[in-house]
Formats: sequence, structure tokens, C-alpha cells
Amino acid sequence: MTRDALTGLPDRRAFRSHARAGQAAVVFDIVGLIHLNDEAGHEAGDAVLRAVAEALAEHIGAHGGDAFRIGGDELVWVPPFDADIPSGARTLCARVAALRVPLLDRPRPLRLSVAQVRIDHDDLADPHVLCSRAADLIHAARVRAGVTGPVFAEDQDG
Repeated sequence: MTRDALTGLPDRRAFRSHARAGQAAVVFDIVGLIHLNDEAGHEAGDAVLRAVAEALAEHIGAHGGDAFRIGGDELVWVPPFDADIPSGARTLCARVAALRVPLLDRPRPLRLSVAQVRIDHDDLADPHVLCSRAADLIHAARVRAGVTGPVFAEDQDG
């Protein structure tokens, strides 16, 4: 299984070979990571990605499923079929919120937005399609809620 060099999580090639159409996928967006990269530098952003990936890997150990880094800040949990996805996502979000990653200027709390989607054949050919659909769901949920921070979004098939 191929792994992402920064996080150690299986990468998008591993996702394509292990995920199956029809499975649920939970896509995590690290709220404010782009701003953090701009403000504190990419080393700080990389430290955040590593810390969130480690929390996701620990989550998988406790809740099952598989985790992947598709690219950039796109982290995906493919839970087991019998998983309580909203509860699992809340647990991971709480774990990440409790992380304190030392950055260049000060520690900052971390927050995740979450989108639950159903994997389809296009996602397996290009996992960025899955992440794009998730990003659209997250954006729509933020607009509906009138917030810029964390949200939980779910597609109608998820």
C-alpha cells in the first residue's frame, strides 16, 4: 500500500485500490489551514496536517475503517459498514479540537468541517472528485448556517 510521505497515511492510489463504490466516505476539511499556511508558514501547516492525520489514524484504530490522504488537506475516513458515522465524526472532531500543535507564534485550537458522501465510480477514477463534492457540501452547509467555521454536511445518498 502506498503512503503519503508527510502524514504516513495511505495515499490516493491506495484509496483507488481499496475503496469501493457504494461505501460511505467521510471527508475532513481543516478549518483555516490555508490562512494558517499564509500567516505562520507551510512548516506550521505541515505540523497541523501530521497531527490531524495521527489523530485520524488513532481514530481508525478505535473505530475501524480506513484513512487516506488524498492530497493537500484532503483527509478521508472510509468507515466500516456498521459505523455510527455522525458519532464517529464528532469523536474525531473533539479529539482534533483538543490537540495543541506548537506553531511559530502560538498554539491554536484546530477545528474540522465534515462531509459524509457515498463513493461512486468517478471517485475511484479520480479521488479529487470525491473531495470536490465534499467541499461543495461543506460550503452549502456553511452558507445555510451562516458560518465560516466547522459544519457537518451529508449528501442525500450518504
